[in-house]
Amino acid sequence: MPPSRGKDVDALGGVTLPDSVTSIGEGAFAGCPANLTLTVGRDSYAAEYASANGITYTYPDANDWLYS
Repeated sequence: MPPSRGKDVDALGGVTLPDSVTSIGEGAFAGCPANLTLTVGRDSYAAEYASANGITYTYPDANDWLYS
């Protein structure tokens, strides 16, 4: 994902990043709202990025236990 891709996107609430993402540019989510949540694969680069940059994230299967 290129740098500043999400810059100044006021209405963005969530983004799903596939496991195939191996690079996210500096400031890619700069200017996005504080309630932005990334949906990322477990043990993925995107999960590491979100954690390291203080971005809220979840997993696609996070609520599967509700339906079992």
